[in-house]
Amino acid sequence: MQEQDFIRDPSAPEGLNQWVHVPTGATYALRPGMTVAEFLASLDQEQEAPPPPAAPVVSNMALRLVLARAGKLDAVNAAVAALGAEAQLAWEYAAYIRRDHPLVEAAAQAAGIGMQELDGYFQDALGATPSGG
Repeated sequence: MQEQDFIRDPSAPEGLNQWVHVPTGATYALRPGMTVAEFLASLDQEQEAPPPPAAPVVSNMALRLVLARAGKLDAVNAAVAALGAEAQLAWEYAAYIRRDHPLVEAAAQAAGIGMQELDGYFQDALGATPSGG
């Protein structure tokens, strides 16, 4: 075990084991005046859940590349056109597209793209670059 896996128990009598094992990777804070027993009890309390990951944001170009490679770009363009002028302006001129934007889901549904499939396109778009051919 590594040294950071232990904390010193200042309340332990001299000559006795003054080190207490702390689970590796535990999120903890030993506050001034807190006894080791209070500290150990705090480890058993539920930790706050981490915030959900942010919705992917991809470049418009990367998403279009992925959709074109999947044979879905024409269907998405038609779906966006059916959503109206503002949707078309956003699709044509936005530099970046957010996965969680309501227009994205509406266009995907209209184009017959399922939500898991859409998630996959966004993940692929995070690393998409033109092939240069």
